[in-house]
Order: sequence, then structure tokens, then C-alpha cells
Amino acid sequence: MRNIYFIRHAMPCFPNNDKYCIGQSDFPLCDEGRGQASILKNRAEHIIEGKPVFCSKLSRAMETAKHISHSPIAIDGLEEMHAGLWDGLS
Repeated sequence: MRNIYFIRHAMPCFPNNDKYCIGQSDFPLCDEGRGQASILKNRAEHIIEGKPVFCSKLSRAMETAKHISHSPIAIDGLEEMHAGLWDGLS
């Protein structure tokens, strides 16, 4: 039997510290998000070691995945749902 673990990206960096409807808007991780990703690495290291890690091509997902894998595999279609006209709005 194969186990699949779903992990959401860490906290992105929002302009002016506002909250945004991000959908497919591409925001990188903030300092707090990088800290969250480091904690994730420490907690998941024994589970993920030597296994493939897949992520979307959005920078926040790639950056989170790079904390837990040296070579994450970015795949089209794994990005979050597009939020339509609201995508990227505060």
C-alpha cells in the first residue's frame, strides 16, 4: 500500500501585510512562512526521506517543497483553484 501526504504551502508574503484572495496569484513565502517550512522539514523528514515530492509551479509551493526535498517535481494542475475576478484582490 502506498501513502500519499498532502501538505499545503507555508504562509505567503502579502503586500502591505494585507490578506488576499490568492488562488493562482503568485506570492513568495514570507519570513514566517520560511520558518513554517523549516518546522515542516524537521517534522516530516523521516516520512519523506527518499520519496518524491510533487508541488505546483507557484513560487510559494516550490519554496515550501524545497525545504523538504532537494529536487521537488513541479506539475501543472496542482496549483490552487483560480478565484476568478477576485484572484489577487485584498
